[in-house]
Amino acid sequence: MKEAPSLFFLFRSFLKIGITSFGGYTALVAVLQQEFVHKKQLIPETLVLDSLSVASILPGPLAVNIVAFIGFRLRGWPGAFISLVAVLLPSVFLMILLAELYISFQYIVQVESFIKGVIPVIIALILSVSYHMSQKNIVHTWQKVVFVCMLVVSFFVKGHMFIMGMMAIGGVAGYFLGDRNPIQFRESHERSIGYIMAGLFVVCCFYLVVYFFFSHTIQLEAFTTFSQVSLTLFGGGYVMIPILHDLIVDRLAWLTSDEFTRAIAFGQITPGPILVSATYIGYKIGGLSGAILSTVGIFVPAALVMVGVGNAFDKLKQYDFVPAIIAGIRPVVIALISYSAYVLFTSAGQTWLMAFSVIGAFLVVTFTQINYLFLILLMGIAGILIFG
Repeated sequence: MKEAPSLFFLFRSFLKIGITSFGGYTALVAVLQQEFVHKKQLIPETLVLDSLSVASILPGPLAVNIVAFIGFRLRGWPGAFISLVAVLLPSVFLMILLAELYISFQYIVQVESFIKGVIPVIIALILSVSYHMSQKNIVHTWQKVVFVCMLVVSFFVKGHMFIMGMMAIGGVAGYFLGDRNPIQFRESHERSIGYIMAGLFVVCCFYLVVYFFFSHTIQLEAFTTFSQVSLTLFGGGYVMIPILHDLIVDRLAWLTSDEFTRAIAFGQITPGPILVSATYIGYKIGGLSGAILSTVGIFVPAALVMVGVGNAFDKLKQYDFVPAIIAGIRPVVIALISYSAYVLFTSAGQTWLMAFSVIGAFLVVTFTQINYLFLILLMGIAGILIFG
């Protein structure tokens, strides 16, 4: 890993990632991989894979957890905070804007058309990242077998428990078949328990301030509700949607079913994580302060867990069997990333135009030096002209 970047660099980089990462957590991870691993070479590819593996078994939004952990690894708590704010800022701003303008649907049509044009590039970027990851991390025959098996099974079995099971199977295969070469823990990356506890203390103080100023208000109820959701639900945004519907619509009656569906739709047509829909819900029931507190509630608690567990996981890699287990989990992670491209393709419409666009964009992104942001802009404009 190179010398630690400045906080301004982290803000600028994650802001760009937040603006361009349409398509869910895999798209965000793909853009992050392109920016930090291939273009800037700030972090090793293994860090992205390891953080994705850890985030997959923890509660909360996967992509935001990964961003917090990488920001923490690069610049400690300030880096985690800046990275979180920057990556969420575009989608939170757009969500609040859409909440204000949701009656004027003519504004939404152009956004949806733009995203229809962008989706092939996002799918291509995900496939390109999977391709590059597989080149470096699926080298043994047994890893290739694990990758193919997991990719095929993904088409027939769904759910978070299935993902956990796949991770376990990959880990067991790695334990028995992987190379046992312990990774020496690098002191420069270690964050002491006291340092981590200091950050948690600051967050606890923030929570106390919120409870003091918003006592007995709908904003506080939204804050505590989404904080509980952040710490108790596994599997990422799409898994959480039906559970949130039951909570927000049926139990708390904050929104009607139609309003909740609109919140999810807005989460899909804005960049960044789909659970930014919590911003919309908070804004509808509590205004700007409700939007901000709901956003903090849904993202921050799980991100804190990710930072703590991620650092513990890093230390465990000193033991010789842990790298072997990781070598077995990586093909599973890459298979899930590859499958997510198919899911996005089917949800966007399985047309020949879409297929050819994905193939063309994949070849351009993978084998040329063209800036993917230019390609996103170009395809987005084409989407407006074709679908708008």
